[in-house]
Amino acid sequence: MTGEGSKSITPLGIPLSDLQASLGRLGRPGEIRGGDTLVLPSTNYVTEVRVRPADANHGSPDPIQARVTVASRLETSIAEALGGQQGLTRFNSFAALGCLKSEGSEIVIESALTVFEGEGAWESLQRPLIGAAALYGADAILGAIRRTAANEPMERGESAWGGPDFKVVESVLSGMCVCNADTAGLTAEFGLVEGATAAGMGDHDTALYQQIPDQPHPHLGGGLLCKLEMPHRYADIQSLASVCARLNALEMSTMDQPPHFGAWCEGRLGGNPAYVTFLPNRLHDVTGSRSTRRFGR
Repeated sequence: MTGEGSKSITPLGIPLSDLQASLGRLGRPGEIRGGDTLVLPSTNYVTEVRVRPADANHGSPDPIQARVTVASRLETSIAEALGGQQGLTRFNSFAALGCLKSEGSEIVIESALTVFEGEGAWESLQRPLIGAAALYGADAILGAIRRTAANEPMERGESAWGGPDFKVVESVLSGMCVCNADTAGLTAEFGLVEGATAAGMGDHDTALYQQIPDQPHPHLGGGLLCKLEMPHRYADIQSLASVCARLNALEMSTMDQPPHFGAWCEGRLGGNPAYVTFLPNRLHDVTGSRSTRRFGR
């Protein structure tokens, strides 16, 4: 039940009752409250999918239809066990479609999507992403933390992504950066200053983006790990944690940014920020329309 009758509920043109029905069929029932928020209860947290208008000062040259956010608020006992900001930065390496973030004394796991007018991608792309964030965003991080702390076996499984998928991405990125793809995944380097092209050529101002199919998520198993490594280095973990916290907050507050289905955390270089997300295998066949151009970072 929606709590508001059986009529279709579409705040700002977003079919929220349609999303509710879809999640209900997947075993995650919820209730629509206030006409713009889908509330999904769970054992250790409550997830809210909220539709809201764009900020008047969003600054995007394209008209924004709505901002859709997914927020899972953790129970106090779980939030306290996660530790401070340094702990959140470390645990965000397990992000799969959601980001750990502190809000005062609360800890939430959040995702966000900006829907632009005329995209026509709700059914094919946006609803599956929002639904996956509601289903897996909190479970992925909490499950991975639990398995690590209890020394439980990690999930395994092969990725649904393969060579042809990476070649498609290479064909898009190769016109703007150094990029290569094969059956092992995809690697691309983006220059952050004029003239910078690749670290292998002696440039130190490049960001490294990778799609990695052979690193299963500890809790979700097979899928696709996506990472964007920034070259900036910080001497201490406190500074890095502060930077990552600020970046994660900006991802949720800025209205015209790319979709936020991951988290900023510590990168593999040590002391550098990296953006990471993990796509479960069930998202492999999700495709979009012309709006997919917005789903690069």
